[in-house]
Amino acid sequence: METNLMFDSSEEQRLMEALAAEMETLPIERVSVSALLKRAGVSRATFYRWYRDKYDLLNQNYQLLLDKTLCSMAKGTSYKQATLQIYETLQSSPVFYRNALTTRGQNSLYQYIYDRARETFETLMEGHGLNMEDPYYKMLLSGYLTGTMEIPCLWAKNGMKESPETLFRIFFQLMPEEFRTYISLYHM
Repeated sequence: METNLMFDSSEEQRLMEALAAEMETLPIERVSVSALLKRAGVSRATFYRWYRDKYDLLNQNYQLLLDKTLCSMAKGTSYKQATLQIYETLQSSPVFYRNALTTRGQNSLYQYIYDRARETFETLMEGHGLNMEDPYYKMLLSGYLTGTMEIPCLWAKNGMKESPETLFRIFFQLMPEEFRTYISLYHM
């Protein structure tokens, strides 16, 4: 999605900072675009030129995290290290992510993470010869992702007390054997 490729970096930074500040006290569904614009000093027209809504801004913020972590796997970062980096980043802003993960449904961060995780797993598994169009693998991946999406939500809701290493171990143990084999052989 090309929502902010040409966005003025100072405006984008101010919007990200405004979102972070608002979400230190409010869940995303209660944050208003008007409050973001006022805090960031950005016009409504500019905001909507680059973002569909506040959820798109939130999701683009998360995409920046993914670009620095999971997307770095193409440069040799292991799956484990990329995953640990994501959870360490989430842990550094516990209130923000607790408030970000409360909403479900279309455009939510929850759905965005699910969709990006699905794309990542499909790409990794197809790269190892699995046909991810096969209904068996589609259902297996869907079940795994649906179940494991609840873990970071509960972790955030309960104060992120467990270490990122513990979360990774849980995710890895829950991963279907068909996928775990490829992740452990090539991405640990």
